[in-house]
Amino acid sequence: AASIAEALNAAGWHPPKRPAFEAGMIQRLMFRHGMTAGRPIWSRSVPRQPGAEWTLHEAAERLGIHRHTAYRWVRQGHLHGKLATRGGQHIWLVTMTT
Repeated sequence: AASIAEALNAAGWHPPKRPAFEAGMIQRLMFRHGMTAGRPIWSRSVPRQPGAEWTLHEAAERLGIHRHTAYRWVRQGHLHGKLATRGGQHIWLVTMTT
């Protein structure tokens, strides 16, 4: 991501609301457009109970449902979740038993 940001900046490209591209921006864009298999960078470092808490995206994948459905289930109380904050981002952690 850092090398892509450098190449874009060197070629004279600029993001719409920032003076230059940064690695984090590239990682988020790649995730948003399905170009990575992993989670967004901010969700890797969220403190959670191993084997008991998953991000909303991970829980949706484990359940075989869309992430919007998982979010609706959290709001309706069908899944138990809590909001965690990391790096200015709010991330849903869903409690599931294996």
